[in-house]
Amino acid sequence: MKKLSVFLLAPLLWAEEKVDLQAINRIKTEAFQNSKVMDHAFYLSDGYGPRLSGSPAYNAAADWAVKRMSEWGLEARLEKWGPYGRGWSNTRFVAGMKEPYYQPLIGVPRPFAPGTGGPVSGEAALAVLRTEADLEKFKGKLKGKIVLLEATRTPVLWHSRLRR
Repeated sequence: MKKLSVFLLAPLLWAEEKVDLQAINRIKTEAFQNSKVMDHAFYLSDGYGPRLSGSPAYNAAADWAVKRMSEWGLEARLEKWGPYGRGWSNTRFVAGMKEPYYQPLIGVPRPFAPGTGGPVSGEAALAVLRTEADLEKFKGKLKGKIVLLEATRTPVLWHSRLRR
């Protein structure tokens, strides 16, 4: 009986799956000639930029995605979820060292940081806070100071010739 079942199943082991080459070629043509992936990535990353939940840029990007999907015939809609709280967006951030000579600083504000209401100047303090011990070390010493939370970084210099 065992030999008979092996004999009956043997042709199935050598059976080849029928490949629909026409369907595969249609998929490849769509992917390489009609793809809109890079256009969509551009609109979401460069057009609307980085965004936090609840921010105006997030809402605009979500509306754009719903509009696109609706154009494709999908039933798309935005749904509310949970009590998120407030949104936040950065409209402008400029930092510069004033003394001993002016030098622009590269940086970004922490998300959800409150605005300053105008230009602010003051003494800068470097406070890299990674552990509870770091918090204790700076306790009571940062009031009224402009706090830099990350250590300076050495820029990467290219020494080899750039070529295409």
